[in-house]
Amino acid sequence: MPDLPDALQRHIFYYCNFVQVHTTDIQLLDNEFAQIQQAYTWLITQTNSELAKQLIRFVENIASYLQTRTLHAVLLNYCESGLQAAKQLGVSPGSMLLLRGKAFWSMGDWDKALADVQAAIQATQDTDLQVYNRAMLTLGSFQLNRGDYRLALKTLSVAQGLSENLSDIDGIATAKSDIAAYFLNRNELDVALSLYKEVDALRRKVDPRGPSDHTLLMLGVVQRRLKHYEEAIKYLTELYQRARERKISSAEATALHHLAWVYFEQKDLGKAYELGLSAKTIYEEIQDPRGSSDADEQLGRIALAKRDYPFAQAYLERSLKIRQKLGNQQGFASSLRHLAQVEFDQGHLVTGLRSFWQSVAIYKKIGALSYQSLANIIADLINESIDNRRG
Repeated sequence: MPDLPDALQRHIFYYCNFVQVHTTDIQLLDNEFAQIQQAYTWLITQTNSELAKQLIRFVENIASYLQTRTLHAVLLNYCESGLQAAKQLGVSPGSMLLLRGKAFWSMGDWDKALADVQAAIQATQDTDLQVYNRAMLTLGSFQLNRGDYRLALKTLSVAQGLSENLSDIDGIATAKSDIAAYFLNRNELDVALSLYKEVDALRRKVDPRGPSDHTLLMLGVVQRRLKHYEEAIKYLTELYQRARERKISSAEATALHHLAWVYFEQKDLGKAYELGLSAKTIYEEIQDPRGSSDADEQLGRIALAKRDYPFAQAYLERSLKIRQKLGNQQGFASSLRHLAQVEFDQGHLVTGLRSFWQSVAIYKKIGALSYQSLANIIADLINESIDNRRG
């Protein structure tokens, strides 16, 4: 390895190995992050092929930490360097494209994210089944979050089959978890709960210490939807405490956001608003546009329940605007539906009906609307109007 003093060589190789061994140890990576960045800075100045290979592995290993710490712009820069190294070596850029796509997604640039993940799939489908499978799982998740439910289910089913062929337990669990979310969005709660329990059992094979953060979250969400509020609070509070202990702001905000829904459904609007506002503050601090739009919708619905129509409309219109920019069809439809509620409650039937049926058309288009779901939406609309007028 020419051109580098021995001390720098040892530093680079030590920290390349360090991030590989301690990929999931957030606290340890926090403590060493300045040194890790210094190793990266030296690494990208070198041009020989051995160091180019080290750079790609380095980015692959540090990516999860950077995502957890919401350092998405840093990850984006690392991926650009990794892509240059892949080009220099003449190897597949698949893993770097996939990670760059995830960074774009977290930063709210969903079109670039989808383009990168689809490019990763093209680059690896005949050469690297492991990366190809991860890219397919990511594509399915992106499609689900955009509200492309039918397409997501198809993609995730393919990814689950491939994960089973590869004996990839984490891949199987990830696919099942997102398929469970598909059924959750269709209000098929028993199916969703059964799948999340399967996911928990699979994850415990890898890590027997307990459910993952995401499993805790989704079990809490399903229990809330089933109106099992004590169970929901138990799961979500555990998630919040974990996040606080490890200083993971994104998980902390998500736990607060979903706890706010539990209290909202129990008519404790003061507590719901307090928790929801705390979640929104964190989402804005970490620059999470999807989280911010979810928080805006939640705060709009709380204001609506208080019959504070100007605030309700302001929050809901803000969520609508962000979701339109993100291409989040399901979220856009949800914001429209609750804006219709604001109009109905104020006696504006024509504008309310226009927004309502526009939301129904989107739900139907993306495959999120069964006859039962439509009946539930109409029933919710009527019940919320009655509750708001009584309130």
